[in-house]
Amino acid sequence: MNDWKEEFGKAVLLWTEREKIASSIYSSRDRDEIAQLVQLEVEYEQITSVLAANTSLAELSNYLELQLPIGNESTQVSIHIILKSQHAPLVDMLLERLKSKESYFHQKISRVLRVCEQDIIVSFCRKAYALSLPWVEDQFAEVIGKNMLAEFSAFYINGGRVLNPTMSIVSMLGYLGSPDFVPPLLQIVQDEAEDILIRRLSAKSLLMCGDDRGMEFYRMAFDKRLDDATLAFTIGRYASKSEIQFLIEQLPEISAVDALVATLRSLGFSGDINVIEQLLPYLSHAEEEVRAAASEGISDITGEWNVDQFGAEEELVSFWRSWLSENIDQFDKGVRYEDGEPFSLATQASLLLDTDRESREVRHEALMIFSGLHLPFDERSYYANQYNQASLWTTEIEPLAGPLEATWIRSGHPV
Repeated sequence: MNDWKEEFGKAVLLWTEREKIASSIYSSRDRDEIAQLVQLEVEYEQITSVLAANTSLAELSNYLELQLPIGNESTQVSIHIILKSQHAPLVDMLLERLKSKESYFHQKISRVLRVCEQDIIVSFCRKAYALSLPWVEDQFAEVIGKNMLAEFSAFYINGGRVLNPTMSIVSMLGYLGSPDFVPPLLQIVQDEAEDILIRRLSAKSLLMCGDDRGMEFYRMAFDKRLDDATLAFTIGRYASKSEIQFLIEQLPEISAVDALVATLRSLGFSGDINVIEQLLPYLSHAEEEVRAAASEGISDITGEWNVDQFGAEEELVSFWRSWLSENIDQFDKGVRYEDGEPFSLATQASLLLDTDRESREVRHEALMIFSGLHLPFDERSYYANQYNQASLWTTEIEPLAGPLEATWIRSGHPV
């Protein structure tokens, strides 16, 4: 293999180009763009697999080692080839570099592990976790959770407690979703000395584990103003009838504009046609952002977006009074709506195709909370596995259709 350096250069270019293309096609269904991206992914995997099979060549092995301290795309590709090769001397070199927290090498490896096959992740993490390095365990927690690698949970929980609760670790426990994680997560949620963000993420993980005490925390935190306005979004998105009523009762008590805006929007997320009557008075609020939030909340429920959300007060009031008088009868009370259509798990799954990575992650977590199912969050490639993941969710949630459609649900049950 005399041209390995040229092939390595191609792999670096492909690593860079597929990220550029992926960032531009998430909201596109352009077949040419999709085909181009998939082809880049296939070509990249072919080249790196061939290089991985030839790491016994001294020159190639030395070259890969030289790329590691650089810190650019060459470093990422070099790490990926080494991990795919499972060549013991090179893998040991990666493990040795993990020992220096200040080098941030654990972050570089974590990014590459995200796009590795599961057997490679398991093989390397077993060796890495044997080093007992807290910064490694924290950094790799996201990869462990998203790949449903429950065997590693023993490194995070001992004696019924989370050993080192961080945002990554408590989120990982939610992805794994075992009922065994409820007691340690609940301890964090109830610990008033713990960081509020970690408590909030632990509460979400409780919901992902099927325990409604996560929602109890959100209500308490919102009532006591223990966190920022985004709490309302979480409550509205995963609400039951009682939580919807809770948000309505909070409205008169809220004076801060950002909190009021979030609460009005969260009522829209709830999908309850009855809350429109609670939103209408805020179309006449003195603050433009509040008027817009009330209007957007109505749009979230009804699917009617042909309105200038930041229009003048008179225009908003007139538009919605007229539109609702003509159209409200098409909506049934007791049905949860999302953008004008009855709430559907299948629709939630299909939306995984039209989002960037961060939004896709939020939808994936929502599907777990709604359905009670736990599926891996596949990051091995960009569009191809994005499509496969949406298809997998669609297949897995099909048996849940019927009583769980068009209503408020958590953990596979109406609430």
